[in-house]
Amino acid sequence: MNRVKKNLPNYCYSTSEMAMIDGIVIHFFSGKYQFPDKPFDTGKCLKLFKDLNRPASEREWFPMKDVSKRMYASAHFMIARDGTVHDLVPLPHKAWHAGKSSWNGKSNCNTWMLGIEMVATGSSGYTDEQYDALIELTQELIEKYNIKWDNITGHENIAPGRKNDPGKNFDWPRYKQMKASTDESIITSIVESIPWFKDLY
Repeated sequence: MNRVKKNLPNYCYSTSEMAMIDGIVIHFFSGKYQFPDKPFDTGKCLKLFKDLNRPASEREWFPMKDVSKRMYASAHFMIARDGTVHDLVPLPHKAWHAGKSSWNGKSNCNTWMLGIEMVATGSSGYTDEQYDALIELTQELIEKYNIKWDNITGHENIAPGRKNDPGKNFDWPRYKQMKASTDESIITSIVESIPWFKDLY
């Protein structure tokens, strides 16, 4: 997994830390309105994140005259079309990715769920490289924070009727195939670490 650990400026995320890290939200992000000729350009997407977090009078790259207010938009990670993972917000700081939201009976998802932006649109679909990187990143986060699969979902599910990402073209079965392999690896490690357990397995 190719990784670029270069965070967004600190005005792009909260100064406060997450109450806990117990979930992941998948999103899509692109510049199809600001640079429609190259909506997946990684450098431009990163600049767009910066501009979205500035008031209109201070934007450097994309004036967005129809959006005058500061948007407060960011995520912990962004996965480019070539599978490169960009670390955008340092953990455990809160990113502004969920908005008004709830999942599994808990509200304010920014305080406990990580945000991963896939560079895509609602109609573009996702690349093989993005799926591979997302799966590897998810595995890393599951192992580090003991995140349960029940708390891994899309923005459309934590904010139904308000958001539609990652959308119908995101292949959830493909993504969650890793759950079976994760469960199998856990069982294998238990078997290998406890000699007498082999007789039961």
